Amino acid sequence: MSYDKQINNDILSEIDRLKQMDGIIEPRWVANAVTMKYFKGMPANEEAEIVKFMAFTECRRKVAKLISKSLDGSKSDRRDIVLPGFEYLQTHYEVKRDGDWVGVPINLMSQSEILEKAAFYKKMGEAVFKHAQELEAYAARMVATSNG
Repeated sequence: MSYDKQINNDILSEIDRLKQMDGIIEPRWVANAVTMKYFKGMPANEEAEIVKFMAFTECRRKVAKLISKSLDGSKSDRRDIVLPGFEYLQTHYEVKRDGDWVGVPINLMSQSEILEKAAFYKKMGEAVFKHAQELEAYAARMVATSNG
C-alpha cells in the first residue's frame, strides 16, 4: 500500500472513530492523532521538529478534505451518516468554528449553526434547480439548431 493510501486510511479511521463516539471532528486533533503515531522514536532535534511540522501540515490539509468527503450526505449510499428516523438529516455536519471547518455532531450544534446549514441547503437546492433548468434549455437549443 502506498504511503498516501496508508495516511488516508489512518485519517478516515480516526474520523470514523470520532463519528462513532459522537465526537467533534476537529482537523488539528485528527492530524495530531495520525502524525503522532509515526513520530514515536524520532529524535528530539531541530531537523526532526521541521519534519514533524511539515508532516503535520500536510496531514492537516488531507484531514480537511477527508472530513468534507466523509460528511458529504449528497451521496445516496451515505446511509451511515443519516440520523435514524430521517431521510437526509445527518449525524454530523461541517461547521466553521474558529476559522476551521470542523465535523460537529448535530446534537452539539447551536440552533444558529443548524439554521445556517438549513439556509445553505435551501440556497444550494435553488441553485441546483436553476442549473437543471439551464441544462434543459441548452439541450432544447441543441435540438432546435440541429433541426434548423
